[in-house]
Amino acid sequence: PFKDKWSLVSGALYNDENIIDGLNREIKEKTGLTGITNLLVNVYGDINRSPVMRMVGISYIGLIDRYKVEINKTYHNTYTENAGIFPYEGVYARITTL
Repeated sequence: PFKDKWSLVSGALYNDENIIDGLNREIKEKTGLTGITNLLVNVYGDINRSPVMRMVGISYIGLIDRYKVEINKTYHNTYTENAGIFPYEGVYARITTL
């Protein structure tokens, strides 16, 4: 969402979509990855979380074998243009400093 900043995969659910289907759709749209095992981390629902409208965030962690997957950087749209696989240590440091 911000130029030259990292972002985790996120998006909105369709009205007729369950949470897991929406999660998998967003991951595929933004990285081209499928078949990821996702584990629930937390739910964020503070009333004033967004100045625009009521928003609830649900976070998951997905585990993959980096040697068995490839990010499709041309899948569907340009969201995947800068997608990549990074060591856990580097990712944590980058997202907590945003």
